Amino acid sequence: MLRRKKIFAVLLSVLIGSSMASAIPTAVAEENTPIIESHFSDGSRDGWAIRNALITVDETEGAASPGCIKIGGALSIQNDKGGFEDDAVYRFSGKFKGSGEMVIRTEFYESITGGFSGPLGAIGSDPFTLSDEWQAFSYTFTPLKGATAAAVFIQGKNAGIKYVDDILLVREAYTIAEFEPEHVFYYTEFGSGKLFLTPNTARFPDLIGGKVVFSVSGTDFSEEKPISGAGKIESTFPLLTVLEEIGKEYTAKAQVYNITGELVATYTELIHRYPRPTYIRSDGVFEKNGHAVDMVLMTALGASGDYKGAASLGASVASAYATVSNERLNYIGDILGDGTGETDADGAPDMYAAVALYTNM
Repeated sequence: MLRRKKIFAVLLSVLIGSSMASAIPTAVAEENTPIIESHFSDGSRDGWAIRNALITVDETEGAASPGCIKIGGALSIQNDKGGFEDDAVYRFSGKFKGSGEMVIRTEFYESITGGFSGPLGAIGSDPFTLSDEWQAFSYTFTPLKGATAAAVFIQGKNAGIKYVDDILLVREAYTIAEFEPEHVFYYTEFGSGKLFLTPNTARFPDLIGGKVVFSVSGTDFSEEKPISGAGKIESTFPLLTVLEEIGKEYTAKAQVYNITGELVATYTELIHRYPRPTYIRSDGVFEKNGHAVDMVLMTALGASGDYKGAASLGASVASAYATVSNERLNYIGDILGDGTGETDADGAPDMYAAVALYTNM
């Protein structure tokens, strides 16, 4: 059988999102939104509650400049914030040094109005070990369902002096869409390449009525598809006429427009056609452990397949599923040659047919 191989692209993680100024989220480019940002450079606590004499603001130490929090043991500092969204992704980051371990813990609540109410539970990072040098630590989380407020704790887990600086908690920008090209393709292929885009219409309803324009760099291929709702949008293109050069990298692109016609996101991924597998020599001989091996290349292309193209690339047998239908068996004979080494007068390729017969057929 002709060897076929697909490699799918990892989703392109482009963080582009919504405008928080509108009651209805609008798909426009957005930066990450800071929730907490603390550098302690002016000797202040920057909103962090300190409830133990062994926790102080140290104005001589610091990751980039003097000023940081010094924690003397298994103690914690706390920062209370509202404005959380339970369908967003948040990233905590900071710089730490000292001895022992620390952990980041977040307790979620339904409301912060007049004080916390409606406790929902807590999540936390894995413990991380400190050293004598400043090191960065970060982790991401999604708030518990129904949460709008949280108490964020930076906590020492054991004895030893610990230093904390450059704390940042951001809501990461919302993803407008996910672009998934097949990343691609067989060394020989007679079908179509596929590009997929899934718009985030649940978060950005103004995408509905918009469009996505697919294209491939260096080619004439371009296709426009409407965004009519949730779900994956597919664009196909003929491989051999678009990805003409085997092994060359092309750039697949998806441009997303909202209902007003504004370009709100652009995604790109490299795609290419693979060369012939390395274990088949350029003269078509199969090698295993450095020795030539007799083999049969068999392909299953279906009724509409390019059997002439397959034969020209070395396929000598075409497989087919036989049924009791004489019409089906006649189709096999009509499209293939007789295996004699000569092309039939009607141009049928010189290939044998392999027919699988099953019990009780």
